[in-house]
Amino acid sequence: MADNKLILDRLERLEEKMDEKFDKMDARLSSIDVTLVRNDANIAYHIKRSDQLDAALNIISKKTEHIDKHVDTVKAVFKFSMWVAGSIVSIAGFLYLLKQLI
Repeated sequence: MADNKLILDRLERLEEKMDEKFDKMDARLSSIDVTLVRNDANIAYHIKRSDQLDAALNIISKKTEHIDKHVDTVKAVFKFSMWVAGSIVSIAGFLYLLKQLI
C-alpha cells in the first residue's frame, strides 16, 4: 500500500509538472499567434504599397516614353554624325597623302 501511495504521489507531481509545461507552451503559442496576426497586417500593408508603387511606375513610364524615343533618336543622329565626320577626315587624310606623293 505504501508503494502505491508513493507511486500515486510521484504521478501527481509529474502531472503538475506537465500541466505547468503545457501552460507555458500555451502562453508561447498565444504570443506566436499575436505575432502572426501583426505580421499578416504588415504584409497586407506592404503589398498594397507595392501595388501603388507599381501603378505609379507604369504611369511615369508611359509619360516618359516619348523622352526615351527622343534620346534614342539623338544617339542615332550623333553616331551617324561621328561616322560621317570620321569618313570625311579619313578621305581628307587620304587626299593629303595622295597630294604629298604626287
